[in-house]
Amino acid sequence: MLSFNDSDIKTNNNLMENTILLLQSGGRDSAAAAVELLELGKTVIGVTLSADAFNKIAIPKQRAVELAMKYKFYQWHMIDFTQWDRLFKESVESQISSELPKSCLLCSLSKITAMIPYCKERNITQVAMGYTEYQSTWAEQTPLAIELQRSFLQELGIDFILPVQKYKNKDGIKDFLTVRDLTPVSLENPCCISRWGTQVVSEVLIQETIEKSFNYLLNNVPKIEIIESVGTQETLVCP
Repeated sequence: MLSFNDSDIKTNNNLMENTILLLQSGGRDSAAAAVELLELGKTVIGVTLSADAFNKIAIPKQRAVELAMKYKFYQWHMIDFTQWDRLFKESVESQISSELPKSCLLCSLSKITAMIPYCKERNITQVAMGYTEYQSTWAEQTPLAIELQRSFLQELGIDFILPVQKYKNKDGIKDFLTVRDLTPVSLENPCCISRWGTQVVSEVLIQETIEKSFNYLLNNVPKIEIIESVGTQETLVCP
């Protein structure tokens, strides 16, 4: 059973119970996820994690400013997690039984695990991703991967929220953003894998990778740095 020592964590107040941390690339899916949650009355903290955050702020920041201008209870952080990402991937890849095909699986897990202590320190008990049905063949978004990620996060006291999982095609996401006067094109820094497509990862390897990832988190403390923020309830930082 996975567990953190919560002796110094205060009981969630109403604000934190209504707050959701969203891992947000700046792309269409995570932008739509933010809007879905905001329009349900949630407070959304969007985070974009990058191992090269200092040089890759501009594009996803455009999305953050756009959302913050429209929604009062939205804020965003660009976070550098270079050290955690490198050591996490080296460790997990060295422990799994075979080479991991090129996919977004390990990157997604690196980002999710990096944010768990951030959530625990702030009594945030809900983490959201922009997973969609039309990308359900991607390793991190398969039914098995979602079930496992949700299970491990629940053991840590965190609910795994997928606000746009219902979308069956990209056009539905584009239309959703367009009618709200939000940019329907992607505002993210795509890597070569997300740009060219991901390879199939076996269920056995998906399970092994997810298990090793969360076990690594239990014995290591993520080091992250907030590089820049946009939007709070009091003020908006424009570019």
